Amino acid sequence: MRRMLTMVSRERMPNYIALKEPRTRPDVLHLFCTVEDSRMLTIRGALIEAFKVEFPEILTVPEDLIDAYDMLEIRQAALRLIKQYPADTWCLNATCGTKLMSAALISLFMEKGLEVYYVDTSGNSIRTLQPNWDSANSKFESGISATAFLRLFGIAAQTGSATDKENHELVQLKTMDWEVFPNQKCYLDTKQPIMEFDAICIDGYTVYAIEFKSRSAKRNQPQREFEHVITRDINRLQSFKNGLGGPFARCFWVLSGQADLSEAVRQRMQLLGVEAIIGLQSGTLRQELAKLGVPAALRWQNDANATDKRKK
Repeated sequence: MRRMLTMVSRERMPNYIALKEPRTRPDVLHLFCTVEDSRMLTIRGALIEAFKVEFPEILTVPEDLIDAYDMLEIRQAALRLIKQYPADTWCLNATCGTKLMSAALISLFMEKGLEVYYVDTSGNSIRTLQPNWDSANSKFESGISATAFLRLFGIAAQTGSATDKENHELVQLKTMDWEVFPNQKCYLDTKQPIMEFDAICIDGYTVYAIEFKSRSAKRNQPQREFEHVITRDINRLQSFKNGLGGPFARCFWVLSGQADLSEAVRQRMQLLGVEAIIGLQSGTLRQELAKLGVPAALRWQNDANATDKRKK
């Protein structure tokens, strides 16, 4: 039987990835968590519930720690588990937890010649530590759905209705090779949504939240009122990115029409990691996303260029 030891931290996706990827998937998952930290206990509870649905074949076992910075306690707890199941194969997902937790566990597993994994976000891959402390890289093979992603946080999603303008932009999103979930309303044990987005798109394990806005000169909307709407959108997108997605999320605010945004609004977008497309022309959303380095848009652009060359 294959057993994996991992740690609970604010970032939830690395623990999901290690279970989803065929290369690292265990039969039993042991989740280390510090019991005196109520926030970590809440996260562990949400992960266990999500894993029951997403990976019913994997047994998830909660394991308690007292101090996330006591390296000796952490090492001894892991050693007890390994000795308890000596006939089983053990591995470590060293991505989460405090640096001291990871250091203690990596040292132990390397001493015993057991596999150690690290989820490399920027490289879209899992690194396997070698006995000589080098690492081998294997690219991600799978991905996550919007439903599964939100489930990691105990959030349920419901699809709402779209405006004509949003439908036009959504059509473009759906021509790219990623999953598109339009008009998502997110609920957390409440009747009112805690956040809403015009689209959530998934490419592998990267999650994109997108808000569309249009501004017509005919409406003559006061600038102050318009910037209030923008600030509200920015706050929602920032909450999604920092509260849920972390390094696995990107957020876009897309404006059709022209607007002179104040320097304060532009700086706020930059500070909070919200990427803006301003002055979007009809039918150009994919090109604009490609300029911002969105992989699905770049693949669409490459395919379109290749088609054009064949026609010539």
